[in-house]
Parts: sequence; C-alpha cells; structure tokens
Amino acid sequence: MTDQLQPDHALPPPKKGNKIRWVIIGIVILLFGGCVWTFVGLFKDMSGMAEKSQQTVTKFQTEGYPKKENDIWSELIDMDEEAYAILNYYSELAGAFISASLPYCSASTKLSSSEPSGKFVSCPVPAEFENTAATITITWHEEGDVWRISGYHLQLHDDPNARTAITKSLEAEKKAAETDDAEEGEPKEE
Repeated sequence: MTDQLQPDHALPPPKKGNKIRWVIIGIVILLFGGCVWTFVGLFKDMSGMAEKSQQTVTKFQTEGYPKKENDIWSELIDMDEEAYAILNYYSELAGAFISASLPYCSASTKLSSSEPSGKFVSCPVPAEFENTAATITITWHEEGDVWRISGYHLQLHDDPNARTAITKSLEAEKKAAETDDAEEGEPKEE
C-alpha cells in the first residue's frame, strides 16, 4: 500500500507566481513605509518650527533684527543693509509690537540641481502691532542639523488705522525733508 490517498482538505501544490507576488508586495510595503517615514519627519519638523517661529518673530520685533553674521540667517537669504532698512521701515510704520500668535506651518522637501535642495518649513505668523495687524512669514531651511532662516517677509494688512498712521508718518518725513532743504538753501550767518 504505497499509494496513499490525500485527504480532500489538503493544500494544492504552490504556484510558481508566488515568489514574484511576494517581491512586488515587499517593494510596495517599502515604498509605502518610505512615504510614511518622510511624512512623519516633515510633520515633526512642522510642529517644532511653529513655536520657534513665534518666538523668533517676538524676539526680532522687540529686540531688532540680527545682523547677517548671526547664525540664524541662512546663506540663501541676502540680508544686506538695504534689506535691514526696508524691514525696519515697515516695522516702524506698523507701530509698537503687541503680540504674535502660533502659526500653522507647512513643510516641503526640494531636490534640484539648480536651486537649493533640502527641507523647507514655511510659517506665516499672525502678529499684532499698534497701528495694524500683519503676517510675518518665516521660511526655514535645514542646513545640516541646524535650521536657519532663508526667508523673512513682513506683510502689513490693509487696516484703516495703519493707513492713517502710515500717511501721517510719510507726511512727517516729507515735511522734515522740506524743512532740511529750506535750511540748506538759506545763507549761513558767520
């Protein structure tokens, strides 16, 4: 009795296509895992930078903007004297800094041969000033293990109080310039 009958519930012999199917499933799992890993990393970067952005805006608006030599600025941003003058001018027009709210940040990664690559986090920080509300958008770039500012944009909102204050400020500057011009034209007494 060498011939044994197989029971009805026995498994059929494995098919040859199972190896290929498992390889494809493995590749899909690896790709999905990589996407999840990247998303979790970007989400962690976003949540960590929100509070840092709020603190940075508060510090800059109360203590002034740090010079380019400071480690907080990225090499991607051109912070020359003109850029400081523009930031200071609009900060003065906005009036005294009151507060900054916690922003909602967005993160992205960029891979390019012609532009800077890496992780970027952009945080639009709602801020209140004496004369107007504003949105200060800080863009952070990860350089090695350090996050540095690669963009700083101050946008004053269209507020009637701000418009009045800005108009008064511009009129005062114009009068001062006219007064200086008139004094230069007068002969000096010796």
